[in-house]
Amino acid sequence: MEKGGFSHKLRINRVSLENRSYFVTFNASSRLCRFDSASFFKCAEFSILQMAKSGWGDIRALVVMPDHLHALVRLGHRGSMGRAIAYFKQKIRSQAFISFHWQKGFFEHLIRTEEPVLPYFRYIYENPQRAGIVKSASDWPYFYCGPTDWQWFQTCLVDPVEFPKWMAGMC
Repeated sequence: MEKGGFSHKLRINRVSLENRSYFVTFNASSRLCRFDSASFFKCAEFSILQMAKSGWGDIRALVVMPDHLHALVRLGHRGSMGRAIAYFKQKIRSQAFISFHWQKGFFEHLIRTEEPVLPYFRYIYENPQRAGIVKSASDWPYFYCGPTDWQWFQTCLVDPVEFPKWMAGMC
């Protein structure tokens, strides 16, 4: 029997496609870590800009939760999604005013070209409310949405949206 987890098997068929969007989740190595602060969120915003400038990709939407982050990432031209997320994690960690370690790896889901992105934006935006941290998603200050996406996304916040079935139970 193999010792440890099976996360390496998830990477076997991992595909990184330039200019495609991915739903991504990554965690602190300790679930006791607290990311939900204004200073940590500023580090995340700075890292979003650095990621775009360097060609690794664009963070279309991001929510900083107490011990993990959810993001919608459009992969850039520099390399694989794994390398792009490693770059983003390193940028945040180098700027943060708290001591922490990232959990190895990340979860990612390639969004198909025919698949609507609205449910992913809503899932990210509403995550703090679903987790019971705030009464309304709009009360959570640690949500980011790129300016171009925000123009259309903010108009979609009134109507309920059904999430993809595979997202059931995620927080």
